[in-house]
Amino acid sequence: MTSVIGPARWFRVGIHSGAKDFMKPLIWICAGVLAVVVLSFGSALILRQEYESSKLSRSDIRREVNNVNSGAVLKFVRDYAANPGEKENVLFAIDESIKNGAPAMIGSMEDLYFDKAIADDARAHVLDDFIASHKAMSNSTRLLDAVAQADTTGDTFGKLVAIMRRTPVSDRISLVTTRLLSSLDANSCDSEKTGQKALQLAKSIVPERVDDLSEIQSAYEKATDSQCKLQDLQDTVESRNSDIEQQAGVLGDKPFLLTGYIVGEHPDLEKAGVPVYEITVSSTGKRALLYTTTTRFQSQGFFRLMVTRFMDMGVQVKPEFGSFNQTWKTYFEDSQEDVDRRGEAREKIKGYKREIQEAQAAIASLNGDLPLQKATYNQRLCAFETAACTVPGQ
Repeated sequence: MTSVIGPARWFRVGIHSGAKDFMKPLIWICAGVLAVVVLSFGSALILRQEYESSKLSRSDIRREVNNVNSGAVLKFVRDYAANPGEKENVLFAIDESIKNGAPAMIGSMEDLYFDKAIADDARAHVLDDFIASHKAMSNSTRLLDAVAQADTTGDTFGKLVAIMRRTPVSDRISLVTTRLLSSLDANSCDSEKTGQKALQLAKSIVPERVDDLSEIQSAYEKATDSQCKLQDLQDTVESRNSDIEQQAGVLGDKPFLLTGYIVGEHPDLEKAGVPVYEITVSSTGKRALLYTTTTRFQSQGFFRLMVTRFMDMGVQVKPEFGSFNQTWKTYFEDSQEDVDRRGEAREKIKGYKREIQEAQAAIASLNGDLPLQKATYNQRLCAFETAACTVPGQ
């Protein structure tokens, strides 16, 4: 017996039975989204708690500074340096830390200054506090790098140099020697500008030895100036030799007087309006070709003409003479224009050779002066600090 399910029952049963399969993936998706939201909220809450946990009141700051807890103070300043609402407390923390004077507190503020991720106003406040408190920074190498990178016309440069000078003079001399003077190269013209900057910086950092450094600078300038002049002179010699080769090409072959007999004109061989004549050369009796630039021949006959040797040309004689192939020499009339051009080239070559001679004499003089100049420079370095000597034992 067949049961009949009405529409209402079918609807209820259909929805009830089919929903199980349909709802399963939807439930899993919702669960996944909820988990992500919970985790994100939890992570944000943790970060917020960590951020809030680093926040310090003024009383907290005093306590942490008194306990020399540099880590807590440094974390607070790093976290809140860019927060306008905590600016006063941040500056207060910097003041208290440097005022405390404990190496750990001073070191933490020093680290803060060299951290370029920190807000500029906080870093500037650190520098001002070091100046006001007459405190020195412990990492002289890092400080020297900051001095070298600072704009020499700005306030920051003067403040960094003032702090640098609080380092014992012997330490500054050692540092200047290893980080600045060791970079000088009196053998190179290219290093002249960087060397001058290094020496000026050294004089700012060690004013107690400014006279010695001035002598080093003077000796360095003489040696590098001679090195630069030597390089320029060598370049001049090379350039002028190249110019002479170029003008020698203008001179070409030396012109000479050619005598012969005009046989006839060859219009078929004419090039760029320059007429071509078949000739017989008197000295050999052989046929050749003559290109003329200013002279025109109207008939057969003897001629005398200043010419230059040109390329050889392959020709085929007329059938009545055998139609065989020959190679004829060719000559080119030497025009007044060619004469003038060669005369100009000769004058240029004379001038270039004169310049080369003068440059070579100056090179010889500089090569004689340079060894003494470099030795003097090295002696000045050694007088400043033995470790600065470029040649051991000098």
